[in-house]
Amino acid sequence: MRVVFQAPEKISAICAVLYRAGALDRADTKALAEAAGITYTTLTDAVRKRRLSPSIEAALAEVARFDVSHPSWVDDAVPEATRRHDAKPDYPGRDTVEHFRTQLSATWGVGMVSFSAAQAGYSALDAHMVRHQLSDLGQITPAGNDMQFFFTAHFEPFYHRSGMMFGFRKAAVTIEIQGPHNAQASGRLGYPEPAAIGNATIRGEATTHQLRWCVERDAESQAVLSGEYATSESPLLALTGYDDKTALVSRIEVNLFDRTTIATGDAPELGINKQALIEEIFARELPNAEQRRGWVVLSEYETEIARYER
Repeated sequence: MRVVFQAPEKISAICAVLYRAGALDRADTKALAEAAGITYTTLTDAVRKRRLSPSIEAALAEVARFDVSHPSWVDDAVPEATRRHDAKPDYPGRDTVEHFRTQLSATWGVGMVSFSAAQAGYSALDAHMVRHQLSDLGQITPAGNDMQFFFTAHFEPFYHRSGMMFGFRKAAVTIEIQGPHNAQASGRLGYPEPAAIGNATIRGEATTHQLRWCVERDAESQAVLSGEYATSESPLLALTGYDDKTALVSRIEVNLFDRTTIATGDAPELGINKQALIEEIFARELPNAEQRRGWVVLSEYETEIARYER
């Protein structure tokens, strides 16, 4: 087996170029594995370890039309120990993903395909109460790479004309993936282990298409969700299998009839009478809550992916 420098990036480059040339119907590793006649898990395991067997190299070279002896694939002049590590500014080899992509694009006579996401719609029950966005932060994602989406939300306590102040101790974040493609989450913040987000905890569920998280103030806290909550260091999710016009509809929802959700600003344990009054207020002002068993969408944000060629 040979160590292939930047193996994951080179596999992504193959997916992108072959998709652009029409040789793959999807710019992802599973489609490449099928085209090359390689078991998907065999390919992904080898790529993750950066060690490819001669049979895997030969199958990839045949479907992607490159020469495994070309230095843009593996530069044998570079010691294996050096090729095993991630790229560094002073890497001496000729087998960087940039060189390989250039060589492969020239062979197929194609340019590059990339993707980015933009806001396609937004609505909020009251933007002063809760608002949010789901964004790729303006990144350009080459075809074949997972797209990363970051989440930002802002919560504020609010006042009713009765004089009571309300807030939420927990909220659900849901994402519906729309489109004819087989897009799904390849990674989710807060799953399988919960993660910190501001002064709260986020917990994700195992689903990969209809996505759901719970954001909740720490158990020992007596306060409600307030201020900004952002996944600034790690994305909320990584998306694979997407294409042009794939859309993500994200929502922040709360359950008005769940007595662990709503709180007054200074008294997290609501009495039965006060809780009943809150439920009555919301049921009257938001009649749809009753039809959805108490669930109300406070903020909805639609993000759409666009494909670019160059």
